[in-house]
Amino acid sequence: MQTSPNRNLLRIFSTVLVLSITATSISADEIKLHDGVVIRGKVTAETSSTIMMKTSGGTIMIERSTIANMSKAEADTNPSKGSPNQVPQPVKSDTPDLGPSFWPPKINQRFPELTLYNQHGKIVSLSKIARGRVILLEPVGMTCQACQAFSGGHEYGPFREVKPQSNLDSIEKSFPQYTKGNSLANPQIVFVQLILFNMDMEAPSPQEIRDWAKHFKLAHKPNTYILAGTPEMVRQDSYDMIPGFLLIDKDYVLRADATGPNPKHNLWHEVLPSIPLALR
Repeated sequence: MQTSPNRNLLRIFSTVLVLSITATSISADEIKLHDGVVIRGKVTAETSSTIMMKTSGGTIMIERSTIANMSKAEADTNPSKGSPNQVPQPVKSDTPDLGPSFWPPKINQRFPELTLYNQHGKIVSLSKIARGRVILLEPVGMTCQACQAFSGGHEYGPFREVKPQSNLDSIEKSFPQYTKGNSLANPQIVFVQLILFNMDMEAPSPQEIRDWAKHFKLAHKPNTYILAGTPEMVRQDSYDMIPGFLLIDKDYVLRADATGPNPKHNLWHEVLPSIPLALR
């Protein structure tokens, strides 16, 4: 992203649900998703489209279409491996060629199939979210001053005392100016913040992204998803993508990359102005 301040941006930086229940107390406590993510807990109910699972961090919903299989996990007899109060993180299975193994995304190639926690504690698939729409995706580090500014830091104040970059408006405010009057509320546009690093430069927990979304009033904005990156995505090439934005077209192909200190495309003059064309 070719803005003059880029040189300074990369500072180390129980859901209650009403469901039509078809079964309860299902004998399974491990769910493996199609992209290799494994979630552990206790499945308590299901509908034709959704599985409800109770984990140590609370109850989550998982779309049935994202599930590869459900099984009974082996008992863990090692008391040193966490406590019941820990918030669960999606963890990778031994499958080598799925999910974040395709990371980072590559220009003019299909975007990685990622299945992650959203701001409501629900496991969602990014390609399912897309549904043939244009995606503007922002890789985020919580301590990044530009990320805080783009999120609305000047309107809502800093998150965890990180001062937003002074010369950047929120992306919501800037978007119409560079897209011929389009809005992020356009139902044909999906805005995604992929939070790759928390305040400790680790993968964020579901609670941390809920706190982020709540602070910046993003939790219930239309067509807006805040997703939690996984520990496998805490790596140098993820760090090098912050701050900035990626444009994914209706075919789920990455078409423009305005991320990091040396972006391939300019956000203001190439990426945002190309969105009206991408919407056709």
